[in-house]
Amino acid sequence: MVRERIARAAIIVVAVCICVVSFAIHDPSLSLGKKVNDFGLQYSDIVYGVFMSKFVSATPIHASEFYSTWLNTRVAYELLNGTHVCPLPYRDYSFEYPPLVGALWALTTCTAMEIVLPQHFNVLFYKQYMERVAEVNYVLQSIAISAFMVLGTYALLDIASSLGAPYRRVLMYVIAPSTAIYSIYNWDAMAAAFSLWGLRAFMRGQALRSGLLIGLGGSTMLIPFAFAIPAMYDYIQRRDVRGLSRFTAGLVLGGAVPFIVLALFAPQGFLRLVDHYASWFCENCIFIVFIRREYSVIYRALSIALMTLLMTLTISIDMSRGRQCIIYAAFLSLASAVVMNYIFTPQMWLMLSPLAVLIVRGWEVPTFIVADLANAGIILAFFKDLDLRIALSKFFSIPIQQNPWSPVSPVQWIAQTRNLLILAVFIAVFVRALKHCTAAQFKPYKSPEETLSDSPQMGGNP
Repeated sequence: MVRERIARAAIIVVAVCICVVSFAIHDPSLSLGKKVNDFGLQYSDIVYGVFMSKFVSATPIHASEFYSTWLNTRVAYELLNGTHVCPLPYRDYSFEYPPLVGALWALTTCTAMEIVLPQHFNVLFYKQYMERVAEVNYVLQSIAISAFMVLGTYALLDIASSLGAPYRRVLMYVIAPSTAIYSIYNWDAMAAAFSLWGLRAFMRGQALRSGLLIGLGGSTMLIPFAFAIPAMYDYIQRRDVRGLSRFTAGLVLGGAVPFIVLALFAPQGFLRLVDHYASWFCENCIFIVFIRREYSVIYRALSIALMTLLMTLTISIDMSRGRQCIIYAAFLSLASAVVMNYIFTPQMWLMLSPLAVLIVRGWEVPTFIVADLANAGIILAFFKDLDLRIALSKFFSIPIQQNPWSPVSPVQWIAQTRNLLILAVFIAVFVRALKHCTAAQFKPYKSPEETLSDSPQMGGNP
């Protein structure tokens, strides 16, 4: 018991250290990416993908970008004219992330502006003020995301303990290159934490709490909603009306209410959010290998069809056969929504890797590690696309341009390597789950609490 507590504490400390590393990598004031001549290392959606694009790039000088970004131009002009105001996402400007991210974003940006901006400031120094606000906002965001990262690691340790899995599996996730690069980058670590706590609650038979946490994960990054399909079917299969109703109530409260509130609070911003996801192109998606272009309605239709099919197939996994089967169903449902998605950004990997490290075996382990390395390499190569093309042009013909989304880009070759490797792992896990987690005949129902005591173990801790 003492050794186990020490091992848990050590891994939590390592998780905190990884968060510090991730913070330093993307910190705009340290500018590590510029120092090593690779902006991809420094880039984060928090600073450059959202803040700078909203408050620095989208100005009246760039009219099309300004009017496509700002929903309330009056507030924009007040800020641009040196008045201390705090624009709100969805209401005053378009925001392309789900409501829990928007709520956190509103809190940190308003706090950062309160700290940095005087009541009135010289508009000639607008950019310098906004860069300072961006730095403070990044620190506040990093603190919040790091807290979720640590909480997610704690939940993963609990899940590993319930499986009898060695804690080195959790350490494998914590120290992975993708974890270090993408933890303080976007908000997927938050969604992963909600998913892990929701899964932990499900394994303990806490239906309401599980539904609530899965719903909150979906209100953060949508993908966690995928686990609701096998979970709800499990309650239906067991004819557990009370469990189903409580899980559904939690799911609605955590997953539907935030979107309803957003739609009522800022209907135009809500519609912009929906349109953003509906009109997005193939970002690192597996279908680009076959379709050979970034924009196509075919890959969207194919993506939706395959995601639906694979998520539906996960209901064939009988989760009452043991907690290992619950983990199989959770991983496969989430992987279906990620691997077959027409948007497979590298940070989405953080929603797969925590569960993947608990279930990969044999050849799947090195395959997963190489896939993780490739996933980490996507952003490192992203802004070096032109340089990579020039280097490769010495050996074969390749278009010389900066277009990392193009099917012929070396960036996409890295992304497709990741996609195909994780697809191979997905297939192997699915075959194994079908072998060990499907009922050969009807047997009496066992509650999640009962299954915790009699499922196969994976090996001792720590």
